[in-house]
Amino acid sequence: MYANSFRGVFLYDDATRLLDNPAIRSPLTALLRTSRPVTMFSFYLNHAAGGMRPFGVHLVNLCIHLAAALLLYAIVHDAAGRAGTERRRLLAGAAAALWMVHPVQTESVTYMVQRAESLAGLWVLATLYLAVRGARAGRAGHRWYTAAIVCCALGMGSKPVAVTAPVLVVLHDRLFLAGSFRGAWRARRGLYLGLAATWLIPAALLAVPHESATSAGFEAGVATPWRYALTQTGVIVHYLRLAVWPVPLCLDYGWPLVERGAQVWVPALCVGGLLVLSVWGYARRWTAGYAGLWFLIALAPTSSVVPIADHAAEHRLYLALGGPAVLFTAAVYGAVCRAGRGGTHAMRRAWGAGVLVLGAAIVALGAETVSRNRDYHARERMFRSVLAVRPDNFRAAVSLSNALVEEGRAAEAEALLRRTADRIVAGLADGGARFRTSAGSAGYFYPVVQNALGRVLLYRGELEEAGWRFEQALEARPDYAVALHNLAVVRWERGARREAECLAARALRLKPDSIKSRELLERIARERAGTPAKENAPAGGPGRLP
Repeated sequence: MYANSFRGVFLYDDATRLLDNPAIRSPLTALLRTSRPVTMFSFYLNHAAGGMRPFGVHLVNLCIHLAAALLLYAIVHDAAGRAGTERRRLLAGAAAALWMVHPVQTESVTYMVQRAESLAGLWVLATLYLAVRGARAGRAGHRWYTAAIVCCALGMGSKPVAVTAPVLVVLHDRLFLAGSFRGAWRARRGLYLGLAATWLIPAALLAVPHESATSAGFEAGVATPWRYALTQTGVIVHYLRLAVWPVPLCLDYGWPLVERGAQVWVPALCVGGLLVLSVWGYARRWTAGYAGLWFLIALAPTSSVVPIADHAAEHRLYLALGGPAVLFTAAVYGAVCRAGRGGTHAMRRAWGAGVLVLGAAIVALGAETVSRNRDYHARERMFRSVLAVRPDNFRAAVSLSNALVEEGRAAEAEALLRRTADRIVAGLADGGARFRTSAGSAGYFYPVVQNALGRVLLYRGELEEAGWRFEQALEARPDYAVALHNLAVVRWERGARREAECLAARALRLKPDSIKSRELLERIARERAGTPAKENAPAGGPGRLP
């Protein structure tokens, strides 16, 4: 299913987090100033092994996904202890296969930068598996418990969403091992204290400056906790729909923020009902209740009250999808057992039908995964797929225009951006209500689109209008470092070296890691000193991007 994932290209955050990120070029910087040191260190290892090449990144991502599927298989195999040996293998294999080949998982596996999600999921599953092994090992269990705590700590260092690991372990212990919360605490007090101690890791990592500080958390200012929670009720219902019918998929939803509570009373009832039924079923020791709680708890870090700029993202379903996969498998198994009560022949027919249903589901999901992976083969194809689902997604429109320019189709890119700019201006004129999405409001994307259009015009040699577009972007957002750099290129192309130098210096102060602004300043300095310019020095003008 993932054989064609190796052709996937760099998209969206892949550029800033992987290609243009100097932090992953040394082990020390990969571990500092990030809330995901384990993930960033793994990218450093990719870079050290042969540069940040798509094949190597995809290979590691796929290995992580396969290892996680094997762990899920082992966990389900142990939990299905009351079934016969062959049935346990079948149930565990079907649940793990459904989870592994589900097309929603492509965003965590094929979208390279989302290794953070799959790696955190791997460590959470490893924590649960090792805790189960420790409980089965008796007196020798402390070694397994120590390994579980280490894996839990690694999960916390991969992505903060791993904070759910201790809770999932407790729920599993009570249902499948100890029989009660009191019994679980008495038997494995040390394990739970150790797992709880790992919560200090994300607390410490999130307390210092990190890459997500402006797009996630209570201090980010992207939304109030209440409005975000209301919005998430609709998002969770959408996630449930994707778990059952994962078509169409979208890399960048730009999910709208809820304006009033009355807008979400139906999805709120659905989510509330799912929570109540899951708690009730879990209290009655039903696997279905545990599966429902697994789904909701795994989503809790991103779909509760902690605001995140992107309100919906399919990669957040990576671990949560284990609940629906197990639930579907258990439902088929239950139906088979009921249908097979008529005797040996009835049981054989029922098992044949059950295997057929599970097999058909796995094949259908796998085929859709292969199809979805093709969207990752080209940037143009992916961004067009986003716009097909979310036509008002300005971020996808800008990204598509960049892809078109890189393919030498600047005229198409210019036409697309002019249409997008006109839509934004029209949206701002009527208050921009329909453009208030998690991908940014119309006002937020006005300077972004103006800057993108200016880049295309600069590429085509239309310096005067390009400069005006960059000025419009800066008028809306004076601290827009990229637009400052691009305007500096225009001034440099028109011979205004002093003004270009001042603009590039301002851009570099706002964005100290800007390689292009630094190179432009160096080129200006060399010209002043009479030193010949390097052939690869940055410039704009016809056929060139700044």
